[in-house]
Amino acid sequence: MTEWTVAFHFEVNGMIIYGDTAGSRKKIQFDGYTCFVVMPRDHHDFGAAPYSGNPLRRGAMSWIGSIAPKDEPAIHKWSVNVVCVQVQVESDLAAADLSSDESHDPATVDRLREVFQTASQVAYKLYRKYVDQARTYGRQPWLASSVVSPKLALSPTARDEGGNEIPSPGFSDGPTQLLTTGYTTIAAEQYEELLNRVANGNQVALADTLLADAKYILWQLNPDLRQALLLTAVACEVKIKDTLLALATSEQRPLVELLFEKPRDFSVAVLALFDIGLNAVCGRSLRLDDKFLYTLVKKLIEARNQLAHGGSDDFAYNDVVNHVYAATFAFAYLAKVSEGQGWIAPEKPPKDLSSPSQMLPPV
Repeated sequence: MTEWTVAFHFEVNGMIIYGDTAGSRKKIQFDGYTCFVVMPRDHHDFGAAPYSGNPLRRGAMSWIGSIAPKDEPAIHKWSVNVVCVQVQVESDLAAADLSSDESHDPATVDRLREVFQTASQVAYKLYRKYVDQARTYGRQPWLASSVVSPKLALSPTARDEGGNEIPSPGFSDGPTQLLTTGYTTIAAEQYEELLNRVANGNQVALADTLLADAKYILWQLNPDLRQALLLTAVACEVKIKDTLLALATSEQRPLVELLFEKPRDFSVAVLALFDIGLNAVCGRSLRLDDKFLYTLVKKLIEARNQLAHGGSDDFAYNDVVNHVYAATFAFAYLAKVSEGQGWIAPEKPPKDLSSPSQMLPPV
């Protein structure tokens, strides 16, 4: 086995440090991996060449001043634009086996990507925690938003124990590898309709936009699970309310509007809208039509409440994927109800959905 050190250079929005921290390489154990957090030592570090077309146009760091304590040397202050996170990963691949001027079979390329993928998951998670601490404990809140995914300033690089560089496998920190599987391919007829919708000024419903945003987040290599979960829950709430308003008769509509305008005056939870709320308006109920899907929606709402009210975000990627799965099929169910059609319950999802590609609603 070969131990690779994979480096990820993250953009940071001007972390202010003293000169004694510049150039440091601090070792930490994180999620069972040996990692290093590396600070630039000057503005040319990490291969930065300001004003030369290099992605690091601002340089890796910038001098912003100094303080001079009495009878002591001046202490310089720097604004850091790039922080490097290195992750050590073991692999049976060696640089000597991967000559950059040769093509490789798909299986070898997949193993190569796995090295970067494994390191990436650790590096992004570590960097999020790192920035969270710098924003709060370090009192530098301008560094980043907790809901914005970290951005790479340069492509990831890796070296083996002998310092030999690994050839690039075409690894990306974006959603490219997930976009190649699942979901639909836009056919010519669909494309024409898409353009017609644009030309006609068709507005995408807010609920559909929110759910699409949640799925977009899950497509990212290192998604913000909290944001995806909250968006999914809000999308469900907006969707069921829009559906009830659309289905309500002229006599029912004032009561439905009152219910939504003054929710505290009525003990009707969001989940109940899928059951007694829908039943009161049109005689349908998700609980009666598809008890399993109703249970999934219930779990989604409970997870949202756990996060919003309890502050707990103890859930895994697959948990959130399952919640988005529930919302996707709930949307499809409400569409059938709106059209006055029956509902055939889809097959139960696997226990662990490995990617959002399995979240397609029935046609």
